[in-house]
Amino acid sequence: MYKVLTGPNSPESSLLRYWMSFPLRTVLPLYKNNTVPVAVMKRPTYLQEPLHQIKQLFASLILVQGSPMVQRKTYNHWILEVTTLGKLEILRPNLDWPRIWKETAALPSNIRETMFLFNQRLLPTKTRCHRLDPSKDATCPICHQYPETDEHLTF
Repeated sequence: MYKVLTGPNSPESSLLRYWMSFPLRTVLPLYKNNTVPVAVMKRPTYLQEPLHQIKQLFASLILVQGSPMVQRKTYNHWILEVTTLGKLEILRPNLDWPRIWKETAALPSNIRETMFLFNQRLLPTKTRCHRLDPSKDATCPICHQYPETDEHLTF
């Protein structure tokens, strides 16, 4: 969105500038002359999060007006919020997690990703899918006895 906002004119950029230029006028000198908010309609809710992220990236000096956007810096900034202790690490603090992560680093990337998803409780299990769509059954399709949780799926 930042590239569209600061890039050449296009239908997308004019629409984004219409909705986002007033709140971004303090961080993007490009829009400093826009002193009138759009008062006719409410800003779409799906633009609130990108607006917040762009402001946060400017406050962290990751985005700088006139400099190209560096995706690696942006990714590293966003991943900092995700790299807190996982839910499984919090539930089982007695395990040697530094050693587990050291051993996991040597595994193929798809297994590392599965380990991360398991640790953060993000695997697409039947229990999780049942919470999102109650019409689906949470029972394990293999044993047909217990709910399919992360641990049950792994065992």
